[in-house]
Parts: sequence; structure tokens; C-alpha cells
Amino acid sequence: MFQEIFTYTAQPNLRFVLMGFVVGIAAACLGMLYQMKWPGRMIRTLIRAGADTPEKALRAAELGFKSEWLLRFMLSERGAAHKYVGIVPGRVITKKKKKQIVMLEARYYILPETKLRASMRYDAKNANVVTVVIAIVLFAVAAVILAAVIPELLQMLKNVFSG
Repeated sequence: MFQEIFTYTAQPNLRFVLMGFVVGIAAACLGMLYQMKWPGRMIRTLIRAGADTPEKALRAAELGFKSEWLLRFMLSERGAAHKYVGIVPGRVITKKKKKQIVMLEARYYILPETKLRASMRYDAKNANVVTVVIAIVLFAVAAVILAAVIPELLQMLKNVFSG
């Protein structure tokens, strides 16, 4: 078993694993960027406007949203903003025997009990595309360096244990 680990035949597998980590980290960074861009923009606007009760709720147009599906995705139970944003329904329609809120006509407010946590999580200082790109590049460079260095380290370990 140890011979398989310490041989150069493990090198292509190592590169595959390292590139998998880079792809995973890049996907996580892009997911974070999405979180800061759209749900974050909505939450920051609600906090700045002081929309923390149903009476002070804002419409989608006031928040800068024109897409029904994006609002529906963000505010679904799996969505990013679901825990932080309350909805005051406007018009409700029946679609495929299910009642749905028309998201562009609804009004939105930040839930008072989650306002502090939402403001910390979606702070505007964290919403930086350049930082995300730099992180992806640095992780890719680190993976390339590790792909070159680890086989040499494994060879040194093999020499130490075999000789």
C-alpha cells in the first residue's frame, strides 16, 4: 500500500485531486459572489431604507429587481435571503393548482430579529469581485505548486523509509 502512495504513478491522481479542489474552491467563490451581489444587494437596501416592518416594506422595483424568477429563487426555502427577508404578498395567482405570490408585486422587509446578523453577513465591504478573482488565481497557483512539489516530497519520504 505504501509503495503505491510513494510512487510517481500517484502523480496524475494527485493532479486530478488538486485540480478538483481548485474547481471546488472556484465554485465556492463564485457562489459567495452571487450571495453578495443579489441577495446582499436586496438586504443592504432594505437595511439602509429602514424597511424592518411590514408597514415599511419596499416593492421589488424600489429594490432594483425586475426578474420574477430571481426573486422567487432568492426567497425560496433554499434561497439565500429566505432567513432574513419577510414578504408582504400582493397579488396571488394559482399555477398548477398551487397558489403563488407574484413576486414583482409583493413588498419586502428585513426581519427585525435577523437584522444584525444579515447586516454582518452581507456587509458591502465583502462584495468585491476583485477579491474573488484574486482568491481563485491564488488557489490555482498553489495547486500547481503543490502538484510539482508533492511528488518530490513523496520521493524523499520513500527514500527515507526504504533506505
